[in-house]
Amino acid sequence: MLPAWATVLIAIGSAALTGVIAGLLTTRLRIQHEREERLRERMLNAADDFATGAQQAHRGLWEALAAEDQGSTIEERLPAASELVKVAHDRLARVKLLFGTKTPAGRAAEATNNALWNFRSALEAKPPDKELAAKANGEALAELLRFTDEARAALEEPWQFT
Repeated sequence: MLPAWATVLIAIGSAALTGVIAGLLTTRLRIQHEREERLRERMLNAADDFATGAQQAHRGLWEALAAEDQGSTIEERLPAASELVKVAHDRLARVKLLFGTKTPAGRAAEATNNALWNFRSALEAKPPDKELAAKANGEALAELLRFTDEARAALEEPWQFT
């Protein structure tokens, strides 16, 4: 039989140990959750920046392709569109860093970027290859939509941090 003071001491010690362990576990889970939320926010911002830049580049290239119907020329509109393609290209690095290069979202972002450059190249040809540009236009839009879907899917997935 234990003395009363030993029983009380064991009970207090057990309660304190349980409290410390529970506190450490709760703190670890909170830190893990906050870390995940910060990363998701950065991923969302990167995806948003890239998709916005790619959409602007696509629109600029499309407007260059349609320039003659609007009383202008491809050559007049292509420099501004080319700058937009470069901006979208620069935003690709963050997408690759945060989503990964071998993920569906990373591959879709790369394909979107390549399609925009192909669209631009078709318009830069002398004379501009409107048929190839029209095909690249469709590919760029399809790849951008695929990137959007893949990025959303990646952001919706449950994550496991270790």
